[in-house]
Amino acid sequence: MAVGQVIKKTEHKKHHKMWFAGKDCCKTGTKNKKKYSQIIPDPHKKKPTVQSEPSIIDKCQKLIKCVYVKENTFSSNKSPRPDTAIIYPINSTWIFWYRDPTKMHGKNPWEESLTKIETIRDVTHLWKVLNHVIQPSLKSLHRSLFIFNEKSIPAWEHKSNENAGRWVITLNDNQNLHNVWNNMVLQVIGDKFSNVIADINGIGVHVKPLFSKITIWTVEITLDNYKNINEIGMMCRTIIGPMVKYINYVMHNQDRSM
Repeated sequence: MAVGQVIKKTEHKKHHKMWFAGKDCCKTGTKNKKKYSQIIPDPHKKKPTVQSEPSIIDKCQKLIKCVYVKENTFSSNKSPRPDTAIIYPINSTWIFWYRDPTKMHGKNPWEESLTKIETIRDVTHLWKVLNHVIQPSLKSLHRSLFIFNEKSIPAWEHKSNENAGRWVITLNDNQNLHNVWNNMVLQVIGDKFSNVIADINGIGVHVKPLFSKITIWTVEITLDNYKNINEIGMMCRTIIGPMVKYINYVMHNQDRSM
C-alpha cells in the first residue's frame, strides 16, 4: 500500500472518531439540558405565594367586623364603641328580696322581715348579683330569698297578691339547692316563661332542715289565664326534674305557711 493511502485512511479514521465524539457530546449536552431543566426554575413561571400568618391586630379587627348588633335588641343608651360592654335587657325590672324571720315584729311582721337587696334590669347585672348575693344553704335555715317583679312584693297582703296563690315545689333533699334556685331564676327572668310571664309575680326559695321549697307566685286565677297558671306548674316541674318530691298549688288565703 502506498504511503499516501495509509495517511488518508488514518485521517479518515481520526475524522470518523471525531464525528462520533461530537455526536456523543451533543447527546450528552441534551441529557444535561434535561437534567438542568428540572433544577433551574422557569423565569416566566409564577412563584407560589406563601401566605403569612395574620397578626393579633388583624385577628382582633376581623373579630370586631364579625360582630353585628341588631338595633332592636339592646337599649338605646348603648355606645357604638366596640370596647364598651353591651347591655342585654330582660323582659321587665326585677327585685331581689331577703327574708329573716328573726326580724318579725310590729304591726306587719312579715313585711318588716323583708329586706330589699338589689334591682335587676339587665342580664349582666343579674349575673353579678347571683355571684355575690347570699346563696341558699343549710347555713341559712328558715331564711328565704325572693326575686319579684317591680310591681309586686313577696307579701300576701300586697294588692298584686290578693285572691292569688303560688305553686309550692318540695324538693327531695337539699343537695345542689343553690343550683336549682339559680337555674329557676335564670329560666323565669329569661325567655323560657315569656308566654306566661305576665301571670308570674315572683319566685322564692325557702331553706328547710330536710326538704327545702321553691315557690312560684302567680297573679289571681281567672277564666282567661287558668291555662297559663297550670302551664307554669308543669314547666317548673320539668325544669327541676327528679329533684321534685311533690308539687301543689296553694291559695294565699288558705295556707300562709312556707
